[in-house]
Amino acid sequence: MAWIRWRTTLKGQRLANLQWRDDLGNVHSKGLRTDNEAVAQTYLRAFERSHGARHNNAALKSALDALDTYLDEKRLGARPATIEMCKARLEPLFKAWADVPMHQWTRAHFAHCSPSPGEKPSRLGRPTGSRSLRA
Repeated sequence: MAWIRWRTTLKGQRLANLQWRDDLGNVHSKGLRTDNEAVAQTYLRAFERSHGARHNNAALKSALDALDTYLDEKRLGARPATIEMCKARLEPLFKAWADVPMHQWTRAHFAHCSPSPGEKPSRLGRPTGSRSLRA
């Protein structure tokens, strides 16, 4: 279980810390360097998803829920233009994959549902206009 603890610095700024207990009961803490309640709650949800039991990760009911969750976590450290680029690039794929259970997604499925003809699965993470290192 994790929780948010608010602390006040010597300069009077209110900052959030993410705290949790390990299996031995020891408390661990990570400074979030934010005073925004919504950002702190997003960090908390992301931490609970990544450190929770595997069966708790089934809370993602569909591919579009997974995309929303990914974009929600991506907002923590990315510029708005980057978020929009990721959403525009991934949304058509997630809509095409919506009827396929997430554990059955494969590279072949990506190649079949690729938004650009002839696009390879290895290009998913790169912007459309990027050049290959071999060129």
